[in-house]
Amino acid sequence: MKLEEALRQNGFLLNQDLLNLNYNYLKSGSASIAPLKKSHKVKSANSQKGGAEFVAKPGNPVKQEIPAKILRSRDLYPDHRSILEHAKKFSDIAMIVLSRGGGEGYDLDPADLRPIDSERELVEEVCRQFDKVILILNTVNTMEMGWLSEYPSVKSVLWIGFPGTSGNLALAEILKGACTPSGRLPDLWAADNLSTPAANNFCELQEDGTWSKESFHYRNTPEKKGYFIHYSEGIYVGYRYYETRSETDPDFDYDREVVWSFGYGLSYTTFTQKIRSLRETKKELILTVDVKNAGSMQGKEVVQVYVTAPYTGRIEKSAVRLAGFGKTDRLDPGGSETAEIPVSKYEIASFDEKSGRWILEAGKYTISIRADSHHILDSVVWDLSEDVVFEGTSALFADAHTDSLTREFAPGHRAFTGPKDEDYTAPGDVTEALRFVLPTDEELGIRREDIPVLGKYAGIRFSDLIGVPKEDERWEKFVRQMTLPELCHLCGNGAWQTSPVHRLGVPRTISPDGSTCVASTVFSALVMRKAKSGGTWPCPPVLAATFNTKMADLEGTGVGCEAKAMGYDGWYAPSMNCHRTAFNSRNFEYYSEDGFLSGKIAAHVVKNVQDHKVNVFIKHFALNERETNARDQLFTWCGEQAMREIYFKPFELAVREGGSRGRDELLKLYRSYLGWWEPCPSDGAP
Repeated sequence: MKLEEALRQNGFLLNQDLLNLNYNYLKSGSASIAPLKKSHKVKSANSQKGGAEFVAKPGNPVKQEIPAKILRSRDLYPDHRSILEHAKKFSDIAMIVLSRGGGEGYDLDPADLRPIDSERELVEEVCRQFDKVILILNTVNTMEMGWLSEYPSVKSVLWIGFPGTSGNLALAEILKGACTPSGRLPDLWAADNLSTPAANNFCELQEDGTWSKESFHYRNTPEKKGYFIHYSEGIYVGYRYYETRSETDPDFDYDREVVWSFGYGLSYTTFTQKIRSLRETKKELILTVDVKNAGSMQGKEVVQVYVTAPYTGRIEKSAVRLAGFGKTDRLDPGGSETAEIPVSKYEIASFDEKSGRWILEAGKYTISIRADSHHILDSVVWDLSEDVVFEGTSALFADAHTDSLTREFAPGHRAFTGPKDEDYTAPGDVTEALRFVLPTDEELGIRREDIPVLGKYAGIRFSDLIGVPKEDERWEKFVRQMTLPELCHLCGNGAWQTSPVHRLGVPRTISPDGSTCVASTVFSALVMRKAKSGGTWPCPPVLAATFNTKMADLEGTGVGCEAKAMGYDGWYAPSMNCHRTAFNSRNFEYYSEDGFLSGKIAAHVVKNVQDHKVNVFIKHFALNERETNARDQLFTWCGEQAMREIYFKPFELAVREGGSRGRDELLKLYRSYLGWWEPCPSDGAP
């Protein structure tokens, strides 16, 4: 629903002259307040409803606003007053909406996330006329908003991300005070998006301030092949960098560098939070928090739990990390609720790249509840007398030797300088990988007589294998019943579907794209032979901003119901990469800069979708935080600690707690189709 319609439905009177001026300017660039003869429709890339274009044309995420000269024009009315002077007579409150789009296949330049000239002129003109201005931020990528301090007329700012089909109704209810907002930002908003270390290794910044389309290309590899990217910042991503820098660098001005902290959010009411107790079990710390509504309106409150671990220098640790969260029910003024927030010991452990183990180092752990990542409300200390080592893991990338940032924050480190000159020469294993050619059977030493006989029916139907372990020899016999063309078709024809083998009872499945909608696109509809779409959900960052797993349950249930009603077997979603920087144009598909928050919310979505016997296909595994040349044999270098603690974490939680089975073996792929599935254990073990 358009914002205009949602506001009218909630009883707001809107300035039709301003609407007409906007519509005429959008349609033809004309300065006119005359009503349009036909209803105005904003062009959108509807062909990608589910896949994900939120702009009409890739690379054009910013829309020009009405020029200031039109806003100042004396020619629109017979009395020669400007439209804003007329608007001031209509209402003493003005509302401005700033938007940024997003899509697949390109990234946002730094300037795209700063106000363009026409936007600054719009804000300037409106604030010159009005003392009460509401600013709506219709963007997922964090914009640079430090300039807001220049405009005291802007009394309130509402971040709405991409709110989905009905989200504008919720916005209208908040604006009229019918409900109290209670969300918290899933990302830190920096005054300068280039100030985060990850920005120095995102792409190469050109003299004109845009990213180079040929960023980080090895000099000794073929043209259009062999790009690289370094995650040199290690674990110091998003708030982990800014909070740690604030704690360790006395010259760092946090208030100048950060506009809004991770987890920040305001409400129409006020709350108090106080830690009542901390008790320990074998696997968890249970924090009991008393929450009271000390204000005059009904509302919900988020409890954010952070951990500050002892730092010895043996393993890198950020000054704080989100370790748990919860949300109260609606509390009346004076009402209170006691929340119990579990903090998994495994989740607050750090990954040691040398041993390949998750380790809780001995020492004092400060468990704090915070209004956001920066402001402490209360804290308690948990004293661990000796190291706790979690077995069951090993270093998977011990040979990577990635030079990751440490707390020393040395200005000459790659995290701040970008790649060094020597980084542009590809090592031998990279050039060898680029020369790879699929070997023949002869080169692999496979003889024709070694190839098993195929296509011989053994009397085994697919349904006969329900519950049969994958190690059972009957699986081998079942597969050998297929002919070579059947196997090739089954394995090679997989976009949005799996091919059937009717004679063996293997069904065809179809799965549309996500992650904001269960929807066919112009591409997938041709493959699936089904063109059905559900409603557009609030994008994942908006869901993450609720800090409410119950809302994730509801979305998962809704997606599952829609998919089943439309005859779909699966869903290419959720998307669970992280907001490493503000510049990835697909950030709207991903939940947060924090892997723990992302994973916890995603796990609840996954579980509830699959409860309706619809498989989910979690994506895009992994380290997919850039679109530029991301599909041209990109070599990504990242330390394993950062991989484990940040970038793998959403996928891990979606599998371990959500039970995601969309990437499992063939049997699991079809279990929901046959009406049987086995939930994944969620006992908190690594």
